Amino acid sequence: PDEVEAWLLWGNAMNPPDPRRRGRNPAAQAGARQAIGMFSVLLEESVENDMFTVALDGLLNLRAQAKVLGPALRRVNERIAREPHKMFLYRLAADLHEEMRRPNRVRGVLEQGLMVAEDGRSIMLRELMALARTTRSDEDVIRYGRSLLNIAESLPPGECLELGTKLLSRGLLTEADRAFGRVMSEGDATGVARDIILRYENAGLYGKSGKLLRTLLISNPFDVELLLRLGVMEEKKANYAAAGKAYQQALDLMVGRMPRFSEKVK
Repeated sequence: PDEVEAWLLWGNAMNPPDPRRRGRNPAAQAGARQAIGMFSVLLEESVENDMFTVALDGLLNLRAQAKVLGPALRRVNERIAREPHKMFLYRLAADLHEEMRRPNRVRGVLEQGLMVAEDGRSIMLRELMALARTTRSDEDVIRYGRSLLNIAESLPPGECLELGTKLLSRGLLTEADRAFGRVMSEGDATGVARDIILRYENAGLYGKSGKLLRTLLISNPFDVELLLRLGVMEEKKANYAAAGKAYQQALDLMVGRMPRFSEKVK
């Protein structure tokens, strides 16, 4: 542990907080070259995984060039071949591909790691989902999101709503309901439900939006906005009697809330 700490401290000392300073400082450039050389040797000679990881992190922190990172990646792949159950090795390989600007390779390595991941499976799935989002790959966002739902993993409300909407667009209604239900069970159910109702309406699923609206009205019977939305939704379904009833209820509530003025009759 002491040796690991010493290498970490030395690597930080050789790496200025602002990398741009290195380009204007010959001494900093020389120090960085020396550090990269030392970490490269350490990477080749390390037997234990902790020192191997320190060496690789040092190269990444120093922003070593591809001609250095390429051989480092080969060493990582060799360790993966020998120890395919070590999830952290896949993470190291992904970091190297990311530094070399190979997003597709990053995804491929993380997917390989999923096969051996246990407690860290959800973390890798989240990373894969984020990568898919940056490349605008809706199919992959759905695939990784469905996996997270299947392992009962909690998702941030915004991501869960996004996933539910994408599932709706693919006609995967049962899974979309699960995604939306997960958000409602973990947050402000009433506030989130209003958003979900709109998503159902935009997808043309007036039956589902109407059911959720009526559920909200049970606990919020005097909510004028909900009544008006129910009226609009029923009107779109050509259910004019139900629409008129909802509009009338909303109107009665609005009139009832108007200030009343009394005038003395002389």
